[in-house]
Amino acid sequence: MIVQALALVVTIAGIAVPFQQDLTDLILAVRFGKKSTRPDAVAEVVAAGSEKVPLLLSWTRNPPGGVDRRQLYLGMADVFGELRTKQAIPFLIENISLDQAFMLNPPWLKSAQAVKARLPCVAALIRIGPEASDALIRAAEEPMERSDWLAVVFTVAQIGDPGARDFLTSAAAKAKTGVERARAEEGLKRLDERR
Repeated sequence: MIVQALALVVTIAGIAVPFQQDLTDLILAVRFGKKSTRPDAVAEVVAAGSEKVPLLLSWTRNPPGGVDRRQLYLGMADVFGELRTKQAIPFLIENISLDQAFMLNPPWLKSAQAVKARLPCVAALIRIGPEASDALIRAAEEPMERSDWLAVVFTVAQIGDPGARDFLTSAAAKAKTGVERARAEEGLKRLDERR
């Protein structure tokens, strides 16, 4: 009888721990999914370091249900940028045009700071640095939406990796708009200043 009771307690404890963890994770997802609670949730996750990174990376493949996915992804991008999470590069590239402001007017005529504030995946990739630049250049070899292309050119230019010179030169030469050309040329100028 005592052995059965002990087995029941162990079984209950074994179930309770994962359930508690799942509940905590779901609460985090809900907090990320609301604009009003997202900044505090992001700050808490960043303060904890890489502890929640595996969970967030799992959400890039299988986001929790019942949560505003756009808001969730905005929060995840903020965390990945702050922690410079290289494993998140594919997710960040896939969502590179995700706009914080959700406005119709694109941010490309604004300052670099304004663009980074509006596009958290762009800001995160810039913080990650040259490894992100390499991945962006490879991604640009595939067809992509115009807004994504502009975001890639801007991001690579902002990272300022010397290995991106050929990409930026080509982007400036093939530019279909003055904005695109200007962003690529900004990157080339940044590289020239570093010489």
